[in-house]
Amino acid sequence: MIHGIPSHGGLWREVAVQLSTRARVIAPDLLGYGKSDASGGAPVDIVSQSGYLLQVLDELGVQRVTVVGHDIGGGVAQILAVQHTDRVARLGLVNSVCYDSWPIPEMKAAQKTAGVVEHLPPGLTSEGLKLFLGRGFVNQDRADRFLDDFLDRFSKGDGMKQFAEHARALDPTPTRELAPRLPELSMPVAVVWGRQDPFQKPKYAERLASDIPDAELTWIDDASHFAPADAPAQVAAALNRLLDRKPLVA
Repeated sequence: MIHGIPSHGGLWREVAVQLSTRARVIAPDLLGYGKSDASGGAPVDIVSQSGYLLQVLDELGVQRVTVVGHDIGGGVAQILAVQHTDRVARLGLVNSVCYDSWPIPEMKAAQKTAGVVEHLPPGLTSEGLKLFLGRGFVNQDRADRFLDDFLDRFSKGDGMKQFAEHARALDPTPTRELAPRLPELSMPVAVVWGRQDPFQKPKYAERLASDIPDAELTWIDDASHFAPADAPAQVAAALNRLLDRKPLVA
C-alpha cells in the first residue's frame, strides 16, 4: 500500500487492520516521508520511488503483490502495474494522480518558489499546509489528527527543505507517457474515489475506469482526497472486493 504527498504509511493504518485478516499488508514510508531516511540527494520522483519499492519487495522475498496507491502513490502503482506486470496481481487506485491531473496548481506554485519555500519557518508553514490540506477531508475531526501526523516531519528542523525537494520532484511525465498502455492491463483493478476530492477531480476516476478494461469504480460520497483516512471502512470494503477477484495466472 503506497501513500502520497505529504503523508506516510500510516495513512493506511485503519484500512490495513481490516485487510490484515486475509492478507499480509505492507505499507512502507516512501523515501523522504514519515520515518524513512532522508533522501540524501537521491531522487524522490515517482519512477525512482517505484524502483525503491521493488527493492523492498525483493528484500522481503515477495514476488507478486496486490498494489494499492493513493495520490502520487497511485502514480507509483501505475508504473509498477504497467512496467512490472509480472509482479502485480491486482491494482488499486485511490484518489490517485494520473494522466496530467497533477501537480495541482498550489503545488506548481510551490515548485516555482521552492527556493523560497525551503527557507520558510517549518512550524508556521506546516500550519498553513494543514489549513490547505484540510480540504482533503470531509470528516474534520479526522483531518486534525491525521494531518498533524503527516506533517510532523516537515514541521521541524530542515522539514521545509525536504518538502520543497518533494515539490520539485512532482513530474507528471511518467503518468502521461504510460496512459496509452493502461488499456493493456489485464489484472483486476479497483478505482476507489472520495467524490468530494478538490485535488484529484472525480472526472479522473471515471477516465481511469473507462480506460482500464477490468476496472471497477467505487465512489465514496462522504470522503474527500485523503479517503483512506477520511473513510477507512468504505475504502477497506472496496479493497476487500478487489481481493475477492481472482488474478490471472502470471
